[in-house]
Parts: sequence; C-alpha cells; structure tokens
Amino acid sequence: MIRFFVWATLSVSLALTGCTEAEAPRGAVDRLEPQLAEAHYNYRFNNCSGTMAESERAKLYRFLRELHLTSDDVLVVTLPKGRNPTRDVQRMQTMMTLLRHVPAQKRYLAARDFRDKCRSQSVGTIRVVRTLSVQADCDGASAGRPDGCSSGHNLAAMMANPSDSFLPPQTTNAWTTARQRRNE
Repeated sequence: MIRFFVWATLSVSLALTGCTEAEAPRGAVDRLEPQLAEAHYNYRFNNCSGTMAESERAKLYRFLRELHLTSDDVLVVTLPKGRNPTRDVQRMQTMMTLLRHVPAQKRYLAARDFRDKCRSQSVGTIRVVRTLSVQADCDGASAGRPDGCSSGHNLAAMMANPSDSFLPPQTTNAWTTARQRRNE
C-alpha cells in the first residue's frame, strides 16, 4: 500500500512538472513602447445648456494654440453628461464645431446610457496625447537568442509617424457618413 502511494505521488508530481508554461518569446512589435507627452484641460459648458461662454472658448483656444498641435497629435474629448439626449447632441456638435480647425486627430467620448433624472454635469476634459518617440524594450533579452530585440530597434528607428502605430484608425459614425453621402 505504501509502495503504491509513493509511486502515485511520484507519477503525479512528474506529470505536473510538464504542465508549467515557458515564457512565450516576445516578437519585434511586442517590444515597441511609445514615449508619450500629455496635457489636460477642463472646460465648462453653460449650466443646463449645449453652449459655451465666449471667455471659456477663448481659454480653450489659447490652451490648444500654445501646444502647437500637428496631425500626429490626438485630442481625447470627454463630453459631460446632460439631463437629456438633445442637450448631449448639442454639446457634441458644439465641441466638433470648436475643434474642426485644430489639426490633431480627435476622439470624442460621451456617456451612452439612458439616465433621465440625473444631475446635469457641465465640466468636460480634453486630453492631448503626443507620441514623442518609440523605443524597443529589450529588458530580459538573452544574448544570441532570436527574440525580436534587434528587429524592434530597427522598427522603432524607421517609424515616420509613431502615433500611427499606437492609435486605432479613425472611425466615423453613421450620422456623419450619411451626411457626407447626402452632400456628394
């Protein structure tokens, strides 16, 4: 009986040692890491409205102008949730109109829920993200092993527009697409 117990324990432990996973090798693209710079700005809509005061617009334009934005930069615009969907649409249109001449890429984030009896919020946030450079992370790379480190360095050096590699492609919503078709 003891011999069977020792044999069973030994065979289970040997079987389980084969189940440990080795760390998967990292490829060249997995090693790429962007170096980012960010800036934040909180803006305010008029209370219970989809409009913005002229002084607030001036502050927003001054903030964006001082950053010297390019088409490689990204604006992530978080819109505040209002009490009704009509006001939310007005706020989205106001921000799209205000930012249409800014050369940066734009991403609009809005609450997509069905709250009707909520406290109206009037403060939103603009986050500006700029990709400064791309580097290859070769920590833990072993010498002589083809793990993508050299290729990662080469890819990082060849990227003309680093922000293209780390942002999803720009999408359009159905409303914008339908409006464009109508205008053609």
